[in-house]
Amino acid sequence: ALIVPTLSYLVLRKLVSGFDAAALAATYGSVSAVTFITATQYLEKHGLSYGGHMSAAMALMESPAIVFAVLLANTLRQAAPASTVSAQTGVEPRPAASSSIGKIVHESLTDGAQLLLIGAMLVGILSGDTGKAAMQPFSGDLFKGMLAFFLLDMGLKTARSLPDLRDKSPLLLAWAVLAPVCHAALALCLAWLLQIS
Repeated sequence: ALIVPTLSYLVLRKLVSGFDAAALAATYGSVSAVTFITATQYLEKHGLSYGGHMSAAMALMESPAIVFAVLLANTLRQAAPASTVSAQTGVEPRPAASSSIGKIVHESLTDGAQLLLIGAMLVGILSGDTGKAAMQPFSGDLFKGMLAFFLLDMGLKTARSLPDLRDKSPLLLAWAVLAPVCHAALALCLAWLLQIS
């Protein structure tokens, strides 16, 4: 959760601005709940067993990349010369707004998506198999339909953005395609070294 955004930021800051690099690093470092659930359903469909603890790990791994990116953006914001435009005197430097790390972490963890993930994990722990059976209509067939609509919407948004690719660096496009494969290979190597199934 921290290795991927760190490596991504170090590479991406050579291709795009610091703020864009921080945002992209968080995107690559943040765990995709949709991808995770799709992968677990694929494994279940093919009768392949996997560690049940991975659902909890997914929820816990969502936050670090986001907090990391917010800290990076805050650091970049403080380092950049800030200014305001005054009608009387023109451009005047102003002190950069400083945020404490505690405040940044608090805002990152109390985001709606974070609270939903952590809350769902706690509900799952407390309710156990009984709660799972009660939620099956929502988390089973209905979820698959909602997932299909979500992925269709994402595909349409991506298709609308394709003309903008002409202005982007070929290196950035190569990174967009190759980075997930490299990150997956890194994760597989770490899992093999740690003997995690």
